[in-house]
Amino acid sequence: MKKLSVLLVVCSALLFSACSNDKNAETADSSTKQTTTERLKKENDDQKLKDALESRIKQNEELANLSYADQQTIDVNDGKPTFTDEELSIKAGAWEKYGDLDELNRATYAEALLNKSLMPTEKRSDISNVEPTGWHSKKIGDSYLYNRSHLIGFALSGENANWKNLITGTQQLNNPEMLRFEMDIKTYLEKSEDNYVRYSVIPVFKDDELLARGVHMQGKSIDSDDISFNVFIFNIQDNVEIDYADGTSRILSQEQEQQVAPPPQTEQTPAQDPRIGQILTSPSGEQHRVLRILPNGEQVIMEATSQADYNNDGILTYEELCRAEEGLIQQAAEAEARRAADEANSHHAEQSQSVFITPTGSKYHSHQCGNGTYSPSTLEHAQSIGLTPCERCY
Repeated sequence: MKKLSVLLVVCSALLFSACSNDKNAETADSSTKQTTTERLKKENDDQKLKDALESRIKQNEELANLSYADQQTIDVNDGKPTFTDEELSIKAGAWEKYGDLDELNRATYAEALLNKSLMPTEKRSDISNVEPTGWHSKKIGDSYLYNRSHLIGFALSGENANWKNLITGTQQLNNPEMLRFEMDIKTYLEKSEDNYVRYSVIPVFKDDELLARGVHMQGKSIDSDDISFNVFIFNIQDNVEIDYADGTSRILSQEQEQQVAPPPQTEQTPAQDPRIGQILTSPSGEQHRVLRILPNGEQVIMEATSQADYNNDGILTYEELCRAEEGLIQQAAEAEARRAADEANSHHAEQSQSVFITPTGSKYHSHQCGNGTYSPSTLEHAQSIGLTPCERCY
């Protein structure tokens, strides 16, 4: 009897162990399947993004052959973005992706699903050590011809000294052309943590040229039309003839040019210039203290760069800030004018809406909803004679 009991205990233990092993194996198998599924989905998503990029890059070969004709920013595809529904998905949350430099060390693309969570929480650092292809430190008058232009602006992603995200761009390319789209996106994202914008910026190079002919930019806000554009911006500068093969250039006007490294910015003491220490008020109403005066007479108000840093030299002057704020104020005024015009047109369309009325009724109708004699009229006329909407129609 004792032997039988021992035997039963051993059998039970073996059976339990086998079941446990089977369960563990089943769990491991399930985990492996899940990992494989996730890996395959990521590979599939990456392939779809790659296919979409190849399609855009092929289109950009056509853009590279366009000639500038007095309009720096032009619509592509009538201004409508070409993102697929899958590219507009927010299931994976906010993300950003930068293409590897090509065989000529040129930036290739920047793709992102932007959200407030990607915005920087620290000040922008110095990027003077980055020299994108086609770079030349050339001065025109009191400013420089070229900027280190971010594909995705620092204010949107926090990406700064990333070689994959920087190209050589003219002043005009950087500000105001690219900046106005970036500021619209920034304003939209700051309204809500639930706001997302699908964003694509691809530098357009012709053949083996080192300086981009321009940038192809697309943006689309998710579940709204607040942000929606598809444009190509020429990388040009007024009164300058540019050789895109290597970035060299020739001034067409009589302005003095300097093909040398920027001279060191020397500081004047308060005794030398009474403007140092003064409080200046910018167009937006913000007050700033003058820290020092540059040789060109501009007044430094911040020893760090910002989105308004016009020439990307790592400092902000009062003159640069005023220029940027005035541009934004003008854009806001234009946007308000467009909104007011749209509202007026909408109101006019509403008042011109067709309705039906009866000779003795007190209501107006969207259709002939009952017995009686109905006459067509306009909503404006029906409301002017004191009629109210029919509860069954509206």
